[in-house]
Amino acid sequence: MLIFFKHFQLGDKIAIGDHTGVVEDIGLFNTTLVSTDNEKIVIPNASVTNGPIVNYSDRGLLRGAVTVTVEGRLRELGPAIEALVRAGKRSGGVAQEPAPTVFLTDMEDGSLDLTLTAWYRAVEEDGSMHNLRVAVLEELDVAGIKLMNRTQLILHQRSKMPS
Repeated sequence: MLIFFKHFQLGDKIAIGDHTGVVEDIGLFNTTLVSTDNEKIVIPNASVTNGPIVNYSDRGLLRGAVTVTVEGRLRELGPAIEALVRAGKRSGGVAQEPAPTVFLTDMEDGSLDLTLTAWYRAVEEDGSMHNLRVAVLEELDVAGIKLMNRTQLILHQRSKMPS
């Protein structure tokens, strides 16, 4: 049934139950995945067909997001967005189409939460997201935009919780 319905193929990154990996083999009785830690995961095909299968590779690209909290107000918003867009455009492993985008996702007195979204190939997720985070730090540094320090960020998150 797996071969007939073709929910996934060799080389696809998929999730079956609690297991995620790249499909290494589709056998008559088992499907074999290799995890990002190079673990071999053998799943009986009966288990594969009895639950949902998430195929991360099927659509070609996945969207990832990096959210940063920066010090600033409205006047720093434009330069911060520009720095994050530059980071997305120059980051290795990130697709140029669809283009990386930046959204203002939250704000409080003296801080802005900005989320950079970018598209990448599923099997390159770890490296692409690493490259994106490094590029974000570099571009914010070049632009002179400061991230909120860790203590401030924790207090910022706690202030959102209901009493």
